[in-house]
Amino acid sequence: MLLDLSQIALLFIAGVFGGVLNSVAGGGSFITFPTLLFVGIPPLSLTRLTRSPRVRVI
Repeated sequence: MLLDLSQIALLFIAGVFGGVLNSVAGGGSFITFPTLLFVGIPPLSLTRLTRSPRVRVI
């Protein structure tokens, strides 16, 4: 899957806004999930991506 420069920019902006929303109130997936769907990533892959545990670095 190759991405255009415009898609990469869209993903970057959505990632920044989703991260800010997540750090303030939670729910950054409300921004990132639809954006990733719009780019063309399959829904099952997105569900696994957003539900996977994350490792915290202290």
